[in-house]
Amino acid sequence: LFFLSTGLAPIKAHGETIIVGGGPGTSAWDGQYSEISVIDFATNPGQIQPIQNNPEDNIALKILERGGKVTSPNARIVLEISDAASILLLNHMVSGDTTKAFEIRGIIAVGIIIDIDLGQRFAVNRLKFFPRTGFEDFFLKGYEISLNDGSEEQRTLAGTPDFRLFKAVERNTNPVVEENIPLQFVRFIKIKQLVRGEWEIDEIEIFGEGFASEASYTSKVFDQGQPAVFGGITWSGGNIGEPTKAGVTLSTRSGTSPDPSDSLAWSTWSPPYPRGVLSDIESPVPRQFFQFRFLFKSDDIFSAATVDSLEFEISPALADSVKGEIQPQNAFIGQATTFTYTLRSFNSKGFDRLHINTLAPVDVVRSVAIDGTDIPVDFVNVADGVQISFPRIMGNSTLKVVFDSIALQYNTVFSG
Repeated sequence: LFFLSTGLAPIKAHGETIIVGGGPGTSAWDGQYSEISVIDFATNPGQIQPIQNNPEDNIALKILERGGKVTSPNARIVLEISDAASILLLNHMVSGDTTKAFEIRGIIAVGIIIDIDLGQRFAVNRLKFFPRTGFEDFFLKGYEISLNDGSEEQRTLAGTPDFRLFKAVERNTNPVVEENIPLQFVRFIKIKQLVRGEWEIDEIEIFGEGFASEASYTSKVFDQGQPAVFGGITWSGGNIGEPTKAGVTLSTRSGTSPDPSDSLAWSTWSPPYPRGVLSDIESPVPRQFFQFRFLFKSDDIFSAATVDSLEFEISPALADSVKGEIQPQNAFIGQATTFTYTLRSFNSKGFDRLHINTLAPVDVVRSVAIDGTDIPVDFVNVADGVQISFPRIMGNSTLKVVFDSIALQYNTVFSG
């Protein structure tokens, strides 16, 4: 059985090589993204890596910025306020504004719950919350703290966080609550009121150290202004800490509209490309729009992967599409067979040579025809197949090449 795969290699002389990162003369990482999550541009200029928190960095201050949230399953009902008012009130606790607080006044209910989603998994070792200055009497006089690391292992069958109780304090006398936590990955935190009364929380502060467990960098949409094809892609990077504990993957996608959220116009993300190897871009072509994404992941608090630079090629498409087939689809191994290789191009900008890449030896090219008209045969055998030259083909055309070859193995591929 024979398979034929066809494609148009980019003409580099008419294309563009885009380099991001790596130092002077290239595009800077912080000017080429559309979306990031806990990415550090500053620590190692020219590189990107997950953010590393210092012991005094309040992780809570950027909860909303990185897609996290503060919610409550019952505060809105107890306070008899709208959803919008409830969200505003809850967000006061992570705003950094010490003049506004989450307040419980004139309410004797107990069991109010505050759920915090950090937006990512962070290594956490300290939690602190307190009322505003001047309102020290309105502190939380009894509480439970529960934690969840955000992993699949700590999820219920319904997919919700399966919390582990960290600490229960039934009688608290300290307006400023500060709990030290054994350093661990945490994403979700639950605080539950245990004692009736009026209370408030001005700020919830969360501290830790080490790298975020996950981070991401999604590039801007590269617009070529016309349908384009992609050449090779390669990237370089390194590791901090234990290399086996942290990694990063690169994927690409392409589209026919400038909006990547349009799933009908954009491809899915490609399989990962290996680091340090020049690989063919696997996203569909020809496409006018292109995007890449790095996903970082670490299983160790003090280990992280880094990315130094990325390089890829984009060239104007030589045609809207090219389709090919080879006949016959069956032949005897080791026996000379006459094959017909048909190539149909649509809205071609012009090409005048076909390289048939195959491990099967090509003995002779018998004929070449363009749109049914035979032309003089002009071919050269090369190490990886044969090259056929012909008058320039443009627009919608059919090229037919008849040649003799000997299949040496099953599933022999003739790629164009």
